[in-house]
Amino acid sequence: MAVTLKQIAEHTGLSRQAVGFILHNQGSFKQDTRDRVIRAARELGYRPNYAAQALLQNCFNAIALLQGTQSFRSLVQGDLIVSISEAAERHGRHLSIATVRDEVFEDLDLVPKALRELMVDGLLINLNMDIPLAMLDLIARNRIPTVWLNVKRETDAVHPDDVRASRDLVRAMMRKGHRRVMYVDSAYDTTFIHYSRKDRYDGYRLAMKDAGVKPPAKAYLGDGGARDEAFLAYVDDALSSRRRPDGIIAYSGDDIETIYHRAITRHGLRVPADLLLGSYAHVRTWPGLPIVHCAWPGVALGAAAVEMLLKKIDRPATALRSRAVRFDLVDNTDGKGPR
Repeated sequence: MAVTLKQIAEHTGLSRQAVGFILHNQGSFKQDTRDRVIRAARELGYRPNYAAQALLQNCFNAIALLQGTQSFRSLVQGDLIVSISEAAERHGRHLSIATVRDEVFEDLDLVPKALRELMVDGLLINLNMDIPLAMLDLIARNRIPTVWLNVKRETDAVHPDDVRASRDLVRAMMRKGHRRVMYVDSAYDTTFIHYSRKDRYDGYRLAMKDAGVKPPAKAYLGDGGARDEAFLAYVDDALSSRRRPDGIIAYSGDDIETIYHRAITRHGLRVPADLLLGSYAHVRTWPGLPIVHCAWPGVALGAAAVEMLLKKIDRPATALRSRAVRFDLVDNTDGKGPR
């Protein structure tokens, strides 16, 4: 049974009010009186009711990461969760993680309910595609402190800088002497698309334009995946053409691995000497593939998201400018490509 302030008061001969003040570090009391109360509380096994205090103060010193069940809408990597947790801890906050069915996001009562039941001060929402407009309106009307992860919005969001990632990739490849750089994305589904697919392609086009280089072939933006016959035919045509690319940037790992094996086995090309490959990944190393890639900035993303959310908690009505976090450029070629 929980020890009460009344029991401590009876044990020390003080009033319940005095005991409460001392245990909450309030009021003016002699040091020996404070020591007596704290010693009695320890001996009796008293534990503060932090939940009750939080309800009274309307401050829980906690934040929640809210996400769906479909991976393509709520992609969460381990380094991101660890980073969010560590950043929250540095600021004296506890992190709760709530996973809900995606259809529940249509429920207008979801966010207030999450705030009440999780007992948190603000939300990190990891729902990066097809966000219900009613949910956005609800958050705005109720001034719920919220920061969006991996969503490209003008305010209150933290996301990777995919445009810059592609520009960095192109520049890195050109510094190695590979200027005929082509871009491919075998799953560019325009009916259900994450912003990064457009941004990565846009970044590629901007970098090529800045360098004054015409792409060796029209970019492939398909929707059948890396094993699709149309994609495979496109790759074979490009690698066997007179104006063969000496560099290819692919949106996904599946694309880049398909191109790598096809370039070696079907076209006898040396990678990276004849063909330098570039892509994006959630890991810093890409075992077995001598490529240049942009590593997803999960650690920096998590820290930036918590920092922004704490500002939102302090000023819920203030729209904060969204932040784009830069990828890390990683060279796995071991110097094998031309300089």
